[in-house]
This record gives sequence, structure tokens and C-alpha cells, in this order.
Amino acid sequence: MSVKVRLHIAVEGNEGKFTGCMMERLIEMPFPPTAGLEIGGIYPEGADTWDDQIKSVMWDHERQEYIAWLCPENNDEEPLQEILDRNYGGLWTKSEY
Repeated sequence: MSVKVRLHIAVEGNEGKFTGCMMERLIEMPFPPTAGLEIGGIYPEGADTWDDQIKSVMWDHERQEYIAWLCPENNDEEPLQEILDRNYGGLWTKSEY
């Protein structure tokens, strides 16, 4: 049995604090996620990173899925759009949360 997990990550570029956005991606896992779990293969090929750590988790009863927040990505060397294009293109969308 698999469970639905909606991953969320806050992303900021070199434009300054509070100018970033929240990205999300829906995946399936063979077990419920837990805080501290390292999760790999969630970024597209060519991204700066392959894995990330789950910071916190909650159950969304209305959607019947887990919500997991990843550690935020803060990059003061590149513009936000470049980071989004390279690390989140195609697999991730801007979050409604």
C-alpha cells in the first residue's frame, strides 16, 4: 500500500528575504513520511541537489494525503527564476499553501 505525500519547499533567491515562493510536488511513498527522513530522487535531472530532508509532517484529512515540508532553499548568489528553472522545472509547481 502506498501513501500520497505532498512535498513543500520554500525557495528564495538573491532578491532578498520574503521575495521567494513555495513550491510543491505530489509523490507516493510505501510508508508514511516522518520528520528527519532523507528523501532522494525528488528533483529533476541536472538539479543542484538529489535529496532533501523532511522538516515536518502533517495529515491533511480533506485531501487524504500527508503534507511534508522540506528544509528551505536560500540562495543569495542567484536570482529566484534561475533556481526554479534548474531545480524545480517540470516536476514541481507553485504551491497554494
